[in-house]
Parts: sequence; C-alpha cells; structure tokens
Amino acid sequence: MRLALLAALAAGAAAPLARADITPTTKVTGIGYLGCQVLLQGLEFGDFNETLDDYFAERLASRWWMTSAVYCLDTYCKDTFDENYARFNQNFILYGPGPINPDPNYYRAMTNYSAIAKIDVTTARSKATIWNQTVSGTQLNFNNAYRTQLDFPQTEVYDHAFGWALYILLGAIVVVNMINRAVGHFSHKAQAADPEDGYAAVAADDSSLGARLNTWYRKHIGTPAAFGYRHNQSVGWGWLSVPTRVQAIGVFAYVALNFIFTFVGYDTFQGNMFYPGRTDLQLWRYVSDRTGIMSFWNLPLLWAFAGRNDILIWLTGWSYSGCNIFHRWVARVATIQAIIHSAGYTWFEMQQGYTMAEAFQEQYWATGVFATVTMSIMIPLSIKPIRAKVYEFFLMAHIVLAVATLVLLFYHVKVMDGAYDAWLWACVGIWAFDRLVRYIRIGALSYKAFGGKKNTVARLSGSLEAGSLVRLTVQSSIKTKPSPGAYYFLYTPRSLTPWENHPFTLASYEDTAEGTKFNFLFAPQAGATRKIAKRVAAAGSSTEMTVLLEGPYGQVHPVGSYEHVLLVAGGSGITSVLPYVYQLARAPRHPRKVTLVWSVRNATYASDVLSHELAPANTAGIDVHVHVSREDGASATDVIDRLPGHIASVDDTSSESNSGAADKEAALVSKEAGKNGATLRVHSGRAVMRELVEQHAAQLLGAERLAVLACGPGAMLDDIRAAVTDAYGTAEGKVRGDAIRYYEDAFGW
Repeated sequence: MRLALLAALAAGAAAPLARADITPTTKVTGIGYLGCQVLLQGLEFGDFNETLDDYFAERLASRWWMTSAVYCLDTYCKDTFDENYARFNQNFILYGPGPINPDPNYYRAMTNYSAIAKIDVTTARSKATIWNQTVSGTQLNFNNAYRTQLDFPQTEVYDHAFGWALYILLGAIVVVNMINRAVGHFSHKAQAADPEDGYAAVAADDSSLGARLNTWYRKHIGTPAAFGYRHNQSVGWGWLSVPTRVQAIGVFAYVALNFIFTFVGYDTFQGNMFYPGRTDLQLWRYVSDRTGIMSFWNLPLLWAFAGRNDILIWLTGWSYSGCNIFHRWVARVATIQAIIHSAGYTWFEMQQGYTMAEAFQEQYWATGVFATVTMSIMIPLSIKPIRAKVYEFFLMAHIVLAVATLVLLFYHVKVMDGAYDAWLWACVGIWAFDRLVRYIRIGALSYKAFGGKKNTVARLSGSLEAGSLVRLTVQSSIKTKPSPGAYYFLYTPRSLTPWENHPFTLASYEDTAEGTKFNFLFAPQAGATRKIAKRVAAAGSSTEMTVLLEGPYGQVHPVGSYEHVLLVAGGSGITSVLPYVYQLARAPRHPRKVTLVWSVRNATYASDVLSHELAPANTAGIDVHVHVSREDGASATDVIDRLPGHIASVDDTSSESNSGAADKEAALVSKEAGKNGATLRVHSGRAVMRELVEQHAAQLLGAERLAVLACGPGAMLDDIRAAVTDAYGTAEGKVRGDAIRYYEDAFGW
C-alpha cells in the first residue's frame, strides 16, 4: 500500500522548483488533492474493508475516508476545487479500482458536518485511534501534508535531472572532441611534410599567448601521467592503473559530480507527514532513492565504455584503453551507489520495524540485494593481476555476473511497472549492437573459412625455447586496405575453446587474387600465443590452420605529416611500429628525418626481424637503431653474427651509445644504402628515452615538428612520456607545445 501511494505521488504534476514553508495564504495548486491524501495517510477508519488488498479500493469503499477527503478539498483547496477533484478522480482511475462519483455533492450529502472531528493528525496517528466519522486535520497538518507531497516528486525530479546532467556533460565532451578531431585532421592534412617546402624553416612564434598556453597545456595537462611518473605501469602492488592527467581530470569531474549529486537537492523538515519528527529517516530515504536512480543512470555509460565497437570511440577517436579506464571508474561509482542504496534501505526498513526475513519475502528486495552482490563481486575480480594472469577466467566471470546483474535488476524494478526498464534495455541494446558489429566484421573478413577451410599458415622460426617468433599469414575473404596501428581479434574455431579471441597487431599485409593476406608477428608468451607456438612446433616448423578475423580496431596516428618522426619500440612492440615504418618508407612525401629505435632483449628475436621485416629493402630512408639489452646476456655482436651476410657489412669502430656507456657499437651499412638510404646500427645496452627525445628535439629547425610514436613495455612508455613532458617549455633548450606530439600504442584491458 505504501508503494501505491508513493507511485501516485510521483505521478503528480511537477511541482515548482522553489521550496518554501507552506502558510495559510499559500496558493494551493491543482495537486492539492495529494496533500489531502497525505494528510489522511496513516489514519484508521472503522469502515475500512480489510479484505480489500488494495490501497485505493479500500478507501473508495470507506464512507468516512471519502467524506474526509472531500471535506479537506472543500476546506483547503477552495480556489482550485474543481481541478483538484478531477485529478483526485483520475488518481483512482489510474491506480485504483475505478472512478469515484463524479459529483462531489454525493459525498457532501453523506457528511454530518456537525459531527466532524477536528483533530491533530500527528497526535491521532500516534494514538492509533479508529475513526467512525468524518475528520478534518488542522491548517498546520494540511500545510505539512501539502509540503510533503510537493517534496517527494520534487526530489525525484532532482534525481533524474542529475542523471541527465551526466549525459549532457558527456555529450558536450564528445562534441568538443569531435570538433577537435576534425580540426586536427584537416590541420595535419594541410601540414603534411613536403620535400619541396623547405621543412618549415621559418622560425615559429613562441611568444604569442596561444603558443604559451598550448605549451603549458601539453606540459602540465595533455601529456603527463596523473601524478608522479607511472601511467602504463601499475601501482598499489600491481592492482591499480594510473590514467594520464587529462584522463584523471575527466575521471575526477565525473566522480565529483556523482558525489555532489548524492548530497544536494533534499528538503527535510520536522513536520513531514510520512516521517514526522524523523529528518534522519527522510534524508536516508531520499539518499537511498538518489543513489539507486543515479546507479541506473550510470549503467548505460558502464556498458557504452566497455564495448569494442563503441560509438564514442568512432566519434571522438578516443583509444580503447582510455575508454576502459572510464569503464572501470563508472563501474566503481555505480557499484558504490548500489551499495549505499541497499544499505540505506536496509537501515530505513529496520528503523520502521521490518525484519530482514520479512524484507526478503519481497521479490524486489531480494533481487535488489543479489544485484548489488553481483556488482560488488565484479570489482575485486577485475583488478589488474587477475586480468593479466587469468584473463579467460576474468572474462567469463565478468560476462556471467554482468548478465546476472541485468536480469536481477529487471526483477528488482518490476514493481515500478516499467518506469526504470529503459536504462536496462539501453544496456542490452548497447551490448547487442557491439556483438552484431563483431559478427559482421568476422563474416566480412572470414566468411570463406566458415566451412572449415584452412586460411592461415603459421610458421615458427627456431626452437620454441630460443627466442623464436611465430608468423601468421591469414588470408581474408575480401580485399581491404588496413591502416597502420590496426589490430585484429583472432579466433581459432577448431580449438577446444572456439569462443576465445585475442588481439594481435597487424605487422603488414599484401593483396592477393582471393583477398588480402594479413601478416601477424609475435613472440610466444603465456596463454594464446604459447598455444599457437606449441601447435606449430608439434607440426614441425609450419602448419596450416583455420583462423577467423575480427577487426580492424585501433587508431591511426598522423606521424607522416610531421617533418621529423621518432618511432620507439620495445620488444614485441615492434609489430605496432612496423606498419608505420613501411608507410613512411614508401610515402611519396617523405618526412625530413625518420628514426626507428628498437630495444630488444633477445638476439635471436632481433636478428630474425632484422633479416625479414626490417630488411633494408623495407626501410628506405629510415635510420634504424637496435639496442640489445644485456638482461638475457645478449649483445650487439650476437645480433650481428646471426644476420645473413648479404644484409650488412660490419664497421668495427667503437663509439658511445646514447646510453652514455662505452659499449661496443657495430654500424651496419646496407649494400642497398646507395639506392634507398637505409641505415642500421646495433648497440649493446638500453636506449635512454630522455636522451633520445632531447637529441631529436634539438634537431628541429624553425617551425619543424617532431612526432614520437612508442609501443612497448610499460616502463619504457612511461620513460618516454616523461621525457616528452620534460621537453616542453619556454626556457633555453625546451620546445613549444606544438613542436612535439607524443603518440602511444598501448592496448589495455
């Protein structure tokens, strides 16, 4: 019965936003009838039919309740009686058994005006008096009742207004990013490097306010990690990921808004007719409602930031890893809101004498509690160590718990007659859209392999334990032209786990009569890559298999529009950089200087790639520097000894590597150098990112610009991000904000 009355109150016309104490001179609007209903709420009449299990049916059948309600309208809603009586009738039609008598005189004739009990409703409620006559509350009673019925729907207006505020804020951010992306696209197109333009040798104006602001933004907001040095490396015993500073500002704004919205917009007062004298009950009821509703508003955002085929990514160019950061923060906020909602209502109901056993007999209560539990379980199961070490378990648990949460929430809000189903169906729609696009991508690229046709050749170079590489050549069903930076999810439908899929960066591609051949390169690690490598090793050094492709995903970085390009790769990160190497080497408009720096531990790995993917024929006009770290006991000489003799001659001169240590350096000059200008140097020891950035920044002339693209281990990426950040400034030896742009390929789960 309480739910029926509250639903009726919520359905009332929107109250004015301004709140004030109700006085006898306050104009009572067309929702004064709700004030009369609230005034009579909690009073017991002797002619109530207890067999009627319906709030409105019981009252419609009661002479004393109906005459008391009409008398209240006559007394306190004189100026708007007709409108209020019509709405009073409509309320019974919508929520009760049917209309009341259309003629109010019917109830007036039943009223014994000389026997009307003039009572203080609050006192009468406390005494649990049973009334067998028409009653009338005091002016103060009606004022409090009218304010109470204004307060409930008004609070609900705020609940949803704050939800809309989050969506409007996100929409504004998306629009700004779309504009920024469009401006950047046309700007890069117009500024593409041209060998005949003198490479922007005219000095740039660093003194303008716009230039100084841009430099300040790049140095302090746009580039650095949120705090300290780490972004790609985890903190807090490896449990937490740190966003970039600009991402952190977005996350902070989102969390702050949700926090603020939780505690504003409430009107609690001692005379509240639902909870007289208990402002704590009022506040917790409102906070519990607010957090539950806000959690629902956040659910579509949670699903939107989770998908691979995210419209937000398409519109703004945001990275998947960046959206994943927001996905995790939205999940945390929505879960905390759900916990507050559940805990608040638990305390609220217990304060009114209900037990947990009684509460769990209600479907909406039990399903709400279990939904909060499933949401809460997902948070600890999503920490980085679990995602990294047992990803398949994390993924399956995540899917099962997410589906369970949605199903439970549908049952939780069933009592609200569909009022909150839209948010849940939005989540279902977002998920279905993502899955549909995935299947379309798979079908378009791999439909010829659906019949079990083997469309992939897998080759293993060397032995499984000796720094070997796996090369996958996948034949697609159609011709396509992938962009640099593209990655694809690969499925092996004939395996024991055909649903499993993992991302692989495309190293290169070539057109064939049947479609396009996709070439993937990876070093066997744990998980899927290890399984594939073992399968190839068991077959010898090469095998055929069936692979389904889903993609492309990823971002294209406009490095070709810069005069100087520094490509930095660490370990297997070379696969992300290779497509840019090929694009720049073959571009008709070649940047003035392109340098590739690759840090790698394993000499076998390094020599294999240098002999094939980075052979001189593929690196025209590009300076290639390979740094062989000593962590695996490898050195520059080890790499050189493994290279085919036709690739290079060896210059035994010694020099210092850019690490500053007196390492032996072998300069390898391609026999093709005279034709395509490809050069290769192999160094012992790690490359120092700060020195790399400083050296290349110092080579900029006038308005020339440097693009830095990096892909590799987290520590290396954090080093180079910090180096680029430090390079910005207005002091001697520093560069302006638009002189260097840092691009990072780091896929994050």
